[in-house]
Amino acid sequence: MFGGIEVGLQALINLNIPIKEYHTYEIYKPAIELSSKRFPFIIYHGSVVNADFKQFRDFDLVIGGSPCQNNSRVRQENKSINSGLKGEKSSLFWEFDRAIKIIKPRWFMLENVVLNHKDDENTISNELGVRPILINSNLFSAQDRIRNYWTNIVPSPIT
Repeated sequence: MFGGIEVGLQALINLNIPIKEYHTYEIYKPAIELSSKRFPFIIYHGSVVNADFKQFRDFDLVIGGSPCQNNSRVRQENKSINSGLKGEKSSLFWEFDRAIKIIKPRWFMLENVVLNHKDDENTISNELGVRPILINSNLFSAQDRIRNYWTNIVPSPIT
């Protein structure tokens, strides 16, 4: 979900994890153009809003990086932009949450920024049943950005 240029798919390939089928929800045309050239087997579904996730009930993994614009600390001075999970873009987390509840995958992973609102971080953690793991992107790339990863792949349950 929110596939972008499908970095999650590239990670699966790099880890030699077999992929029988790969579906994505993405609407940004330049990202779709690039990822479709790199991975011609991707099945695109467009917008995630109100998507029918029942067709994916037997899938093992759901990954995504929901939009972070309303969660980021970068624009905290502007309350119309920095509105957390209530914001126009960052509220798309609820589509990821809905997908997890319908698909019931064996594994899931959600990536996002370090959230400006601690209440939003707690909401995501409570909905997904795990606490985020902080990982700096500089471990894998030239970017020096700390990110939250909510996943049941590595145990981090709420206790």
